[in-house]
Amino acid sequence: MNKYTVEQLHDNYDLIPTCNGVYYIEIPDKFIVEILDTTTAPQVYKNKTTLKDKTELINKFKNGNKKLIYIGKAECSNGLRKRISDLIKWGYNESVKFREDHYGGRVIWQIKDNKCLLIYWSEDENAQEKEHRELIDYKEKYGVYPLGNWKS
Repeated sequence: MNKYTVEQLHDNYDLIPTCNGVYYIEIPDKFIVEILDTTTAPQVYKNKTTLKDKTELINKFKNGNKKLIYIGKAECSNGLRKRISDLIKWGYNESVKFREDHYGGRVIWQIKDNKCLLIYWSEDENAQEKEHRELIDYKEKYGVYPLGNWKS
């Protein structure tokens, strides 16, 4: 399974397939997670702050598996490429059109050096079902969702 940094994919979205699937964001080996009070993504969305409380995020991270921090799904036109590129554009604060916004997973952009985070995916026509099942399994195992997820 190929894993790419956020920065690598930002520079070449053609690496991402256009089919449906589930994608994952994880912490690289030897990466020290520092959660910030700010974000590289938009700080306000629909007149609400996108920031989560730093202490809440630190506690959630400590209770999780400390490697996998987000699980997302792609079931749309251009599938994985669209969803992952939207996510990255959001994190780089490049989303200028409503349709490009990727509010889910927003807290990953509160991690220092977030361009080093790793993204990989699994092609699956039933992405919604697979994502839901994996989030439930994660929560049953760790008692919380991954850092970037807040519901299944």
